[in-house]
Amino acid sequence: MKLIFSHAIEFYCFLCTFIEEKIEKEKEEHTVPPDPELSEIIQKVDQEISPFLKNDIELFFNKMFFTLWVIFYRIFELKIADEKQLFSYFNNLTDIEFRNIYREGLCLKDTPIDQIQEKDIKKSIIENFFHSSRPQEKMLKQLLDNPGEWKQRILYTLTEFYEKHYLPFKEKIIDTGSKRVLLAEKEFEKNPNHYLDTLTLGHYRDFLKHAEDATVYISYTYDRGLTISIKSKIVLIGLSREALLTSANRKLQTNILFSALSDKKRVEILRLLGEREWFSNELAKHFGLTAATMSYHLNKLMGVGLITFRIGDQKKLYYSLSRENLGNFLDCCRADLLNDGDCCVPNEKIKT
Repeated sequence: MKLIFSHAIEFYCFLCTFIEEKIEKEKEEHTVPPDPELSEIIQKVDQEISPFLKNDIELFFNKMFFTLWVIFYRIFELKIADEKQLFSYFNNLTDIEFRNIYREGLCLKDTPIDQIQEKDIKKSIIENFFHSSRPQEKMLKQLLDNPGEWKQRILYTLTEFYEKHYLPFKEKIIDTGSKRVLLAEKEFEKNPNHYLDTLTLGHYRDFLKHAEDATVYISYTYDRGLTISIKSKIVLIGLSREALLTSANRKLQTNILFSALSDKKRVEILRLLGEREWFSNELAKHFGLTAATMSYHLNKLMGVGLITFRIGDQKKLYYSLSRENLGNFLDCCRADLLNDGDCCVPNEKIKT
């Protein structure tokens, strides 16, 4: 296993970070301090981008976020190394081939186009990607019905963003990223499991149960969070998360825990999962919430490693409390707030 620094993934991550920072504009505090140089670049892009292009990015890549998954998995599955290959691949697709990529991603390739309904799209996304939204389901249905028009608009938007707002900063981004990766590789080589388990906030322990031969992408511009796909054996980590390896670990872990538990529903979810496994829809009914809202809360807890899941019959997701991670978080809080000792989230006893 090794860390992969891909130019194609770096562009993809830059787009994701721009969306999170300047389109979603999430109000919650970063769990890990952002990179100041990257924040300055993102701010410049936001000042210079046209409102029309920004609106199209929001439409095609935020509201219809499934498109980002399509791009990510194409890069991974075809081992696309740089942006030239990425654009060449998508531009050379026929309209039908473009549509079939979405059908395959939605696990609907065997369903005739005229029989695919919005409810089928919703069901597939919830089963495979945790949450969905009505606007996305509607847009994906339109894309499947009219792939040519959607392909043209999506690729035009992606190309415009690349040429006008990524290319001017690419050299600086790749240069900084390459230097950071060299340092990351040294830390990684010391203890791969310790490194990955720390940066994934404990998720890597569960990941190891399913995939020892994982593909690990690492990105300078992926400024917030991480992506893990057990099914496809992929880990994508932003280098800013290396702050979790530093002496400031106690403070970071305290902030992460209190941010994740800032909603009392999420505290109650932990209580329930401490007693037994719960199916996601079962939790939604218990709290009187929609499936989408419950997925939001579960993803918050999953994102910091407080809960884990397994895939049961009919691809149902069953959630449980990550007792070890919760205990480590509480130890860090005590060490931080009472200035009493130190803490370390990773379990260095993990064996591959």
